[in-house]
Parts: sequence; structure tokens; C-alpha cells
Amino acid sequence: MVVNVHERRYPDADPGELGALIDTVGSPHDRLWPANGRWPAMRLDGPLDEHPAGGHGMVRYHVEEHVPGERVVFRFEPETGIDGVHVIELLPGPTLRHSIRGRTHGSMRLAWPLAVRWLHERCIVDLFDQAASSLGRPIEPTRPSAWVRFLLRVGPSPEREDAWASRQG
Repeated sequence: MVVNVHERRYPDADPGELGALIDTVGSPHDRLWPANGRWPAMRLDGPLDEHPAGGHGMVRYHVEEHVPGERVVFRFEPETGIDGVHVIELLPGPTLRHSIRGRTHGSMRLAWPLAVRWLHERCIVDLFDQAASSLGRPIEPTRPSAWVRFLLRVGPSPEREDAWASRQG
């Protein structure tokens, strides 16, 4: 079972403004997904309220639930190798939380602990940094770990991942 939870508090942020960032995820005007060139873009085939399908790179999912300004729940597609969900939500504080809950299967049983987990965790750090930047809050970017830098160097680039995803429809 995979349970992976990350939170970042934005103490001076307006909760409505922070919640509004969630509502842009996967859209052409996304202000939440990291825009630093490390990660394939998140793309959805429609607005969150229409429960669109999409993903980032080879990670495929569809929107299962959207509560404007509060939460979006994505359900992984079977070919991703995780039977479960990932959630981006606004908590009191105000705090952003990203969580994954599910069971791995197939090659993801090995890929998650060796590579995907570490890449995912760095992606979420970058997502939280992007949220701060979108809110006009200065951030001090941190360097990825040596293992993540290695994985990013040997793995697919965002451009190749985006090309693969577009061929999958």
C-alpha cells in the first residue's frame, strides 16, 4: 500500500487565492503545476468540473471529484500501475496538501520504491514552490537530491514524456 502525504503551510496567504490555484491545475492557465522544466506538463482534456481525463507524461488519471477552491481528486488509470487516487486540497492554516493513496501493481511495485516515489516527492516540492511563486511569495529553491538528479538525467525528459502522452490520446 502506498500512502504518501505532503503538506505546506502558507501562513500569510489568502485561503481563497490559494484555493483558486487548485482550480487552475491541468488547464492552459495552470498556476499550480511546476513550470520549472523538470516535469512533463499536466494536461486535462476539459475543465475540472467535467471530470476530464489526462495526466502528466506517462502518468494517466481522470478527475473523480472537484470541489471548487477546495479539492481535486484524480483517480489513476490502470495502466499507471497504481490502483488509487491522488488529491490536491486546501486545508485550514491555510495549507496545501497533496496525497497519494493506493496499491501498486505490475512494474510499479518495483518502480515506486526505486524511482517514482523519489521523483514524485521532488515534483511536489516544486509544486508547493510554484504555489508560493504564484501567490507572489519569494521562495528559496532547493536543489534536488543526488538520486533525483540522477533519475532526471537518465529518465525520459519532459519533452519526450509529453510527446508520448500526446500519442496516447
